[in-house]
Amino acid sequence: MNKLNEEEIKNKMSNFYFKFDTIKFNKCLEPSMTCKNTAIKAHSVQNSKILENLVDNGHVCTFTHKLVQSSSFEIELGFLGRNEATTFTGLCSTHDNELFSAIDKDRIDLKNDEHLFLLAYRTIYKGLHATMDAALKIQIAYLQRIDLGIDPGDKQTIASELATSKIMNSRQTWLYKTQFDNILLNRNYDLLCHDTFIINLKEPTIAVSSLFTIDKFIVDNDILRIALNVLPVSKTKTYIIFSYLKQHATAAQAVLDKILNSTDSYQLYEISRLILNHCENLVLSPTYVKSWSNSKKDTITKFFKDTILEKNYDFHAPDLFLF
Repeated sequence: MNKLNEEEIKNKMSNFYFKFDTIKFNKCLEPSMTCKNTAIKAHSVQNSKILENLVDNGHVCTFTHKLVQSSSFEIELGFLGRNEATTFTGLCSTHDNELFSAIDKDRIDLKNDEHLFLLAYRTIYKGLHATMDAALKIQIAYLQRIDLGIDPGDKQTIASELATSKIMNSRQTWLYKTQFDNILLNRNYDLLCHDTFIINLKEPTIAVSSLFTIDKFIVDNDILRIALNVLPVSKTKTYIIFSYLKQHATAAQAVLDKILNSTDSYQLYEISRLILNHCENLVLSPTYVKSWSNSKKDTITKFFKDTILEKNYDFHAPDLFLF
């Protein structure tokens, strides 16, 4: 067999990356992990009660990415249909309904411990699915590199280290989720802490469901994880909820210190910076985004893209405000 030349390898990898970008991890991740039913596109943010407050002509606005070549991608603000927004293929319809009926059927009550738990729990499902999806894609890409002779397969390389790190992150996130599975089984909702805020706005602007990590804080031999939900529950009222395990409260509250100890616009500004630094599963009101200047759009988009690879806690700009 003739050995591929450098240009052929480059073309094959480029074609592969464009195809592999469409690969999606699909499995029902219910607590026992034994369900064989097909996973649906489950909403991590409620479609009928929350997203409906943001939509314009059936769409929301979000950050989209596209590969421009095998090693580069572009991030831009684009429109997405409400039925696709914030979805993930990590639950079958039966388990999605069984697990989350209490918050899907009833109005969200910030004084109800079960409601607060379920909001965080659904966010963790989305987060776990994202890590599994990333691990699958990176592993497939690594095997493709071996097939093309780019990586040896029997020696440690940058690509093999990346594949291993993604798998380990997915495993750690699954172990984290099992703690919430046990809370659900035993209804020990008091094992969670929540910081909740109710804000009144002239118009709804953003919804978020994100499990984010803070690498510099190690808890239980793992990195700190915090769930964030930003839910426009009406045209004028938005709930903001940070959730974390009680044994992680000291570390979590240190991370959230500026938010917890500020008020009004500055508090919302710090929440905005945190969202752009750490959260990918977010959608915006198209009407609100249309009111932004080009400078604001450029600043927010660039900051969001730059922080995908490395967080930036020092950059400040008024245009980062999302409320």
